[in-house]
Amino acid sequence: GDVYKRQVWSVAVHPDGKRLASGGADGTVRLWDTSTHQSIQSWKVHEMPVTVVAWSPDGKLLATGGGDRTIRVLDGQTGREKLRLENHSGAVTCLAFDPTGKYLVSGGADRRLVLWELATGKPQRMRERYGSVITGMAFVQEGAVLVSAGGDQLVRLWNVPGLEEIRVLTGHRQVITALAANAAGDMVASADS
Repeated sequence: GDVYKRQVWSVAVHPDGKRLASGGADGTVRLWDTSTHQSIQSWKVHEMPVTVVAWSPDGKLLATGGGDRTIRVLDGQTGREKLRLENHSGAVTCLAFDPTGKYLVSGGADRRLVLWELATGKPQRMRERYGSVITGMAFVQEGAVLVSAGGDQLVRLWNVPGLEEIRVLTGHRQVITALAANAAGDMVASADS
């Protein structure tokens, strides 16, 4: 097939492992079959690059963030937009669903961290003036704690849903470019460049 307009900006594996979502520079989200490596669906979602994609824990929803400063929550089967979330003044750089699927958290180039309540589509809590661009997030401890990382070289832990900072971890000497938690939520890994 085509080279997907030459740039893929983000990927996320569906919880069942059979599909992969990718976000491209052309504002398109594509679903891929992981066994055949073929594109099975394509949806034009954003007017600018799709900077991040994330599946809900049950795989029914796909959240996308874009350079257009918006978040779209899509039906994971049809691509139909269920919610459009707008609160960032810069590109959306990371997204994570909590384990229950009640919340979606977003981080952006605007240094804003937003906890969205999916039932209402409204921000539940927001933290502005984060130390830098937010580059990664993950929920741990069954969703009671959010872990975030960014360009300020720090890993931060926040309680949920209050978003009060409960701990800051140091040790990186460069921008943190990746953050992941294990399925049990008791271990977090962060990486820098």
